[in-house]
Amino acid sequence: MVNVRVQVFLALSLVLAAPGLQAGRPWKASVSVPATEGLGRRLLQLDAKTMKRFREIFGRGSLLLSRGRYREAAKALGQAIELYPDHLGARIARVRTLMVLGYLSWNAELIRTAIGDIRRAEERSPQNRQVRFLSRLLDGLLTRMRVYKKKTK
Repeated sequence: MVNVRVQVFLALSLVLAAPGLQAGRPWKASVSVPATEGLGRRLLQLDAKTMKRFREIFGRGSLLLSRGRYREAAKALGQAIELYPDHLGARIARVRTLMVLGYLSWNAELIRTAIGDIRRAEERSPQNRQVRFLSRLLDGLLTRMRVYKKKTK
């Protein structure tokens, strides 16, 4: 038993004493080039004052969304999208907000507005899994609303 403890201790001391070796992942997390391509150019289209205002409004909208204040979040995110229409995060956040509002009130018009937003996001980022998932989810929800409407007539 003692020999095993000594062997483990020696192995650990060699690993820890080896120069350049560190615990953790042996690779660096990075963002792929296609994901960041053109990002700087789009951000540069806004002046600093507008960008600061966008970040404040988008942050407020995201906070309201996380707190469940959906109507206020939809208004704030709509203002953010008016300032920066190509921002994917703002569009996705507004889609989620409109989807929840549309589902809770069973309002197909809000779902159609969310579908318009998600289609615009798909044009900008067709390979984004989150966008594709939300698109399928909204299409299914709108179909379910149509079927339910037909059944209740």
